[in-house]
Amino acid sequence: MGFANWFGGKVGSRGRAQFGDVRIPAFEELEPRLLLNGVTVLTHGEYDDASTWMNGMSDAIVERIVENLGYPTNDSLVAVYTLTVGDSGTGPSYNMVQETDWAVDETTTGEMILKIDWSEYVNYGYQLGAEEIGAAVAAYLAAPSPFGIPLLASPFHLIGHDYGAMLNTIIAEEIGKVGAWVDQVTTIAPQRSNYWEMGYPVWENIRYADNYWTASVEGIPLGGVVGAHNTTFFEGHFDSGGYAQNDSANLHLWYHGTIDTDVDANDSVEDVPTDWYSSGYGPRTTTGYHYSRIGGADRSSVNDGMATGSNRDMFQVRSSAWANLDARLNVSSTNFTVGDPVNIGYLYQSTLNPVTIVFALDNDQNPFNDAGLVEYIGAAGNPATGDGTTYDPGSLETYIWDTSYASTGTYYLRVAEGSGAGNYSFVVLVDGSPPVSLGTMSESMGETLASAGTECLKSKHSG
Repeated sequence: MGFANWFGGKVGSRGRAQFGDVRIPAFEELEPRLLLNGVTVLTHGEYDDASTWMNGMSDAIVERIVENLGYPTNDSLVAVYTLTVGDSGTGPSYNMVQETDWAVDETTTGEMILKIDWSEYVNYGYQLGAEEIGAAVAAYLAAPSPFGIPLLASPFHLIGHDYGAMLNTIIAEEIGKVGAWVDQVTTIAPQRSNYWEMGYPVWENIRYADNYWTASVEGIPLGGVVGAHNTTFFEGHFDSGGYAQNDSANLHLWYHGTIDTDVDANDSVEDVPTDWYSSGYGPRTTTGYHYSRIGGADRSSVNDGMATGSNRDMFQVRSSAWANLDARLNVSSTNFTVGDPVNIGYLYQSTLNPVTIVFALDNDQNPFNDAGLVEYIGAAGNPATGDGTTYDPGSLETYIWDTSYASTGTYYLRVAEGSGAGNYSFVVLVDGSPPVSLGTMSESMGETLASAGTECLKSKHSG
């Protein structure tokens, strides 16, 4: 299906989705994260395109997921797409191409990588077109997809280099204007922008922000990106290898080396020098991508980059159509008997409107298909978390699941926004909280899942 066919609702003359005028404030993070499906967006900068470092980084992310989950192959595990932004003569045109043999609704994990190739614009000095392109991409992500729910229903990680960091920041803003969270924005060697004279904003809907930059590259003002976790490199750091006399490119090569941590890592163009991760810039297994959703580290331990009421840039939101949530099992033991209550803790944010949260069991962690949906286990009505005028961190709640009627087996807990007040529907999905095991999971499997950052629940019938 073409890009234009994914749009929903009214689109303005500059490609902007039109909404009402409401503010959706920021929130506080609930750590550690257990979101096992999501979308990674890679966006290149000037004089670059999707055929260079982004292909290498995409492959490295796929391999990292394979490694994390212990799969023997990456077949049907992650879907990869390229969105090409062209120049139609009257404005941007969009073409979505599926690169893998399987679509995202056919994957095991529900993981998707989206590479944005806007080289026809950015390489010819049309960076000012980023506002129009960013608004159109955000509208596309929020619109119903061919898979039934918007792609925006999954956690998003936006990784942008050079002017790609600028475009991703605009996309994050536009996503926020429909009320939705962005799990992470990573800016790499961000270039100065005509949009923000005082430096890059970190918008109120961004859960975690990290920035990688060096003063030797003409870009953001000294001091980094306020509100992000900044890693600053100094002149000479990259002299031992990589891209010759190109610190900007070496910054994304350094980040690549935190995704693929093997000593022979290569981004499809250059090898990653191992000595770049010494003297406070490593080890490479505990920095950079380590703090992504897939990397799985506790981001609250970083001390900055996390959203608070004082480190985010506010904007005028045009809709409260989106409710956000995060969920996990809150149990004191990894063993329970069928019939025991199980506490499900969840953080939700819904400004102005009440929302219903629906809980279900699923045989897979892919939110884009209903093939594995086993049964609904309950629903909880929740009031609005704010009035749109002040900072809104959301609300932490607990749903008590009565397992008396559960069948033995291994499932994923599927938590979603239900069809409640306003425009809500079954769209915001955290499909991949810890797999719930009822009587079939072995001790060794439990240890494997626990080490991967999930909680394994094993049960037995009483008597």
